[in-house]
Amino acid sequence: MSRRGYAMALAVAVAVLVGSMAVAAIALFAHRLDRGMAPGVGIYGGTGWGPGTFGQAKRGHAVLGLAAAQTIATDWLAANQPGTQLGTGVSMPMGYVFPVTRNKLTVGTLVVDSNNGQVSYREFQATSSTPSPSTSA
Repeated sequence: MSRRGYAMALAVAVAVLVGSMAVAAIALFAHRLDRGMAPGVGIYGGTGWGPGTFGQAKRGHAVLGLAAAQTIATDWLAANQPGTQLGTGVSMPMGYVFPVTRNKLTVGTLVVDSNNGQVSYREFQATSSTPSPSTSA
C-alpha cells in the first residue's frame, strides 16, 4: 500500500472514531433528558457537593428552615423520648441533624427532613461520653 493509501485509511479511521464519539454523546444527552436531568447536572441531581447533591434538586428546595425543624424535633422528643435534650442542629443534604443527649451523654441522633418534616431517630447505647451505635433503632 502506498503512502497515500495509508493516509487515506488513517483519515477514514479518524472520521469513524469522531463520528462514533458524537453518536455516543448524543445518545447520553438524550438519555439524560429522558430521565429529567438537564445538561451539566450530576448523577445525584446536583452539580457537585452541596445542596442538591443527593437528589434535592429534583425534589425541590428545602421547605423547612432550621427553626421550624428544631420545633418539630423538640415536639417529637417530648412525645417519644422524655428526659432527653436536643442539641444544635446541622444542615445536611437530607435535612437537619440534631444530637440527642440525656444526662450530658449523647444517646441518639434525630433527623428532620427539610422537605416534608418527617422525623427519623437513631438511638445509641450511652455508656460513656463517646456513643457506639446500638442494634435497635
